[in-house]
Amino acid sequence: MVAGAKIFTIGVVGHRWNRMDRRQEPQLTATIGGLFAAIGDTLQAAVIRLVTGLAEGADQVAARAMPSRWHLSAVLPMPVNEYESHLKVHGTGDPQEAIDRLRALLARPHSDLVETSLATPDEGYISVQKAILANADLLVAIWDGAAGAGAGGTKDGITKALAEGTLVIWIDSDQDRNGGLRQITAMSSDGQAIAQDIGPAELSEKLRR
Repeated sequence: MVAGAKIFTIGVVGHRWNRMDRRQEPQLTATIGGLFAAIGDTLQAAVIRLVTGLAEGADQVAARAMPSRWHLSAVLPMPVNEYESHLKVHGTGDPQEAIDRLRALLARPHSDLVETSLATPDEGYISVQKAILANADLLVAIWDGAAGAGAGGTKDGITKALAEGTLVIWIDSDQDRNGGLRQITAMSSDGQAIAQDIGPAELSEKLRR
């Protein structure tokens, strides 16, 4: 990273392929890429850092869509060799493709890796979420809007980010339903997102604050 430069950190949370339509990956990549381009145009003097767990699905799609000059910080729920074995058994998409993408992303310039080593995978995923949220200036949530799997899941991460006052941008994991960007401002009493559309100009204004 450039010494003395402002660091702007983007956290990513999102679903694995079991809750997304794989055929929509090109649309999702384009939407994420558009968001990242708007951020990059606004924060040209900053060092931009993307923090993600690199899980198959949304995490890897987002990491692959980031500009090459950005810094990738990968936080894994277990040592990388164990994580690859975990993907082979518990992956919800093509396990070998997920492993190949993981290796390629970890090998890219401007990247670093943090491996956790806890008693169970669930504890590892909770640790990953904490690391993603810890220093995030903005959270990108690739989410279907439905109830989550509990602690460490996508909705749980959104709720915690909102509680910390973090700007949360929602990209619908079903791009056919909504291919735009929305800002989540709160969760209702029944667990539904309170959100509004956000365009490039409004996003730029929020990022400059």
